[in-house]
Amino acid sequence: MIFEGTAILRGGLFGVNVGPLIVTNRRIIWYESSVSRPFKPIYGEIRVSNVASADKSTEFFGGKDLRIHLKSGKVKILATNSGTLDEWIQAITLAVGQSNS
Repeated sequence: MIFEGTAILRGGLFGVNVGPLIVTNRRIIWYESSVSRPFKPIYGEIRVSNVASADKSTEFFGGKDLRIHLKSGKVKILATNSGTLDEWIQAITLAVGQSNS
């Protein structure tokens, strides 16, 4: 594990949910820690080998989010409430560097 904290997961019509966000040397993982509604929990992962870079997104409703650029050209955006964006970007950059060596 390289870095761990909390992600704010956007859940469509029902606002946001909070759960762990973990960066390892192989994957970036996020999931909803508790589900109190009848819908499927929010979760996902990205293989670090598929990540091109990470940076801060443009301001959206008064804040910046973590933006992960994939080699396929897609972008994944996650909001975080623990650690600074710079620490998340540094952790992902470190993981990408380790996967390329």
